[in-house]
Amino acid sequence: MAKLKVAALMQNLRRHAKHAQCRRSFLERAQMRAAVDAEQGLTFLGVGSSCGKPAFALPYPLTWTEAALDRLEHLAEQHFCYVEYGQLAHLKRRVDDRELLAVQDWTPFGVVYVRAEYPLADTLLRDLTVTLQPEDAPESTAP
Repeated sequence: MAKLKVAALMQNLRRHAKHAQCRRSFLERAQMRAAVDAEQGLTFLGVGSSCGKPAFALPYPLTWTEAALDRLEHLAEQHFCYVEYGQLAHLKRRVDDRELLAVQDWTPFGVVYVRAEYPLADTLLRDLTVTLQPEDAPESTAP
């Protein structure tokens, strides 16, 4: 599997973000973001302001339940991570505590922030979409 398609965009955005007072650079970055529409079938919302990770809309509302948290913790284990519970649920690598993913339960849909450069980011995003899908939600169209 591979990094997310937006990984190159994220690197480019970080590299050019130092031009904080450059109007032209800001417009170029905005155009780069606008050129990305989806990843793994999930709508690209933009870049999380505090975490600097790309944000994607889950195709269903997300409600945290004991069962959903059990499934999330199982997914974390499969990816050699643990779940850190703060304002958001975060998946962090056991080996170095690096955050790979955060999930926000916004209404009318959940939001996922993913470290795009993580070599298995596409797999993690796909697995998370399936893992957190409510039983009464229609099947995901993510590949």
